[in-house]
Amino acid sequence: MTTLSPRYLGGNTPLRPGTENYATNAVRAIVFANSAARQSRSSVISSKHLLIGVLQLPHSAARDSLVQLGVSIDELQAEIEVGLDPLSHGAERYIPFTKNARRVLDKAEESLESETTHLDVGHLLQAIVDTPGCSAAKTLARYGVTSSNLQPLVSNSRSERVAKYSSATPATDFSSR
Repeated sequence: MTTLSPRYLGGNTPLRPGTENYATNAVRAIVFANSAARQSRSSVISSKHLLIGVLQLPHSAARDSLVQLGVSIDELQAEIEVGLDPLSHGAERYIPFTKNARRVLDKAEESLESETTHLDVGHLLQAIVDTPGCSAAKTLARYGVTSSNLQPLVSNSRSERVAKYSSATPATDFSSR
C-alpha cells in the first residue's frame, strides 16, 4: 500500500504541481476547500471554496486577522455556503480549480518571492482579497476586508508566530534531571 504525501487530495489526485513550498496550514486549507467542493456537489474548486478552507483553520494568522477586522467568522462562512452553486450530479474524482481559484493560488505563490520561503494560509487569504473579480474577494469586501487593512494584520500575525516559535528555548539540557 502506497502512503500518499499530504500534497494530495484524496486518492492519487495531486494537490497542485509545485506545492512543495506550501506550509502545512496552506495544504490543509486547500484540502478543506476540496472537501467543501465535494460536499456542495460542485464540479470545481472556486475561490469561495478556498476561503471556506482558510476559515476551517481555527488558530491561523488569516482567521485571526479577519476577527481583528471585526468579521464574524460564523456569519461569513454561512454567507459563503449559501452562495455556493451545487450541481445536479456528483463531483468527479478530480475536482479542478476554477480560473479565479488558480489565479488566487498563483498570486499567493508570487508573494513568496519577496517575503518568505513557505506559503502559508495568510498568503492564501491575502491573495483571495488581492484577486480582482473573484467571488470570495467580493464577499470579503462586503465585510469591509480590503487589501490595505488586511495585509498589515496578516504580516504582523505571521511575524508574531515566527517570533514566538523561534524564541522558544528547546529543552535540550537533560543534565539537571
